[in-house]
Amino acid sequence: MRQPSTGVAQLSADGVLRVWAGRGPHREDLQSALANLAVSAIDSLKAVTLLSLYDDFHNAHVLFRRYEEQFGLMLYLVFCDDGSFLATWFKNPHLIPSQTKHKIRSRAAEMTRGFFYANPAYDFKGNFDDMSRRSVHASWCSTRNATYAACVRYMALHPEEDPDGASRRTLDEMRAIHVLGIVGPATTRFLEFLTKKLLKMEDFSNVSPGAEDLAEFAGLTFVWWQKIESHMKQIEEGSKGTAG
Repeated sequence: MRQPSTGVAQLSADGVLRVWAGRGPHREDLQSALANLAVSAIDSLKAVTLLSLYDDFHNAHVLFRRYEEQFGLMLYLVFCDDGSFLATWFKNPHLIPSQTKHKIRSRAAEMTRGFFYANPAYDFKGNFDDMSRRSVHASWCSTRNATYAACVRYMALHPEEDPDGASRRTLDEMRAIHVLGIVGPATTRFLEFLTKKLLKMEDFSNVSPGAEDLAEFAGLTFVWWQKIESHMKQIEEGSKGTAG
């Protein structure tokens, strides 16, 4: 394989400008893996927010579980891996890590205990398992949640079926819960990891917006989450009562 030269722009024979960087998808190292996963994790969070704005909460859960998978793998590679799993992942970058074989989430949670201050009580493995049960696995729970969300969306889009607007209010509450109650705490942890680990690496130092800006953004997100936390509990308790 031809080794790329850092920062050199080359014009190929077919007239396509190719910019070779010192690091990229052809470099099988930790920095390339983290960059790849970070971009994917950010895209997943963006998709969760967009789906929530369109009241598609079931698929938002599916994408959020995907984010958890990507972020968990980042934590595993940094805190737990001796390099062997990294080599396996580069052979198959679409690999979904096995909790049974590699204990990805359990080991990541164990090794990062005390690392996160913005949201220390987060149940890393438990949350992933819950997202799986409710949204991804072919189970009665997943089907029921998807059907319920579709019915509420239908009622909200047809006012004649819901003259008092209860479905629209329900969707507004669910949107607030998903965007702030779920994405908020996840974002603070992700930003904290970027600030403490990823952006301190020499390869990524030049892309950092600055620790102060990241800390301010994480702090604001945490404040928003605290404001909605009590409201989340009320809605969740009401939902459990209705489901029962």
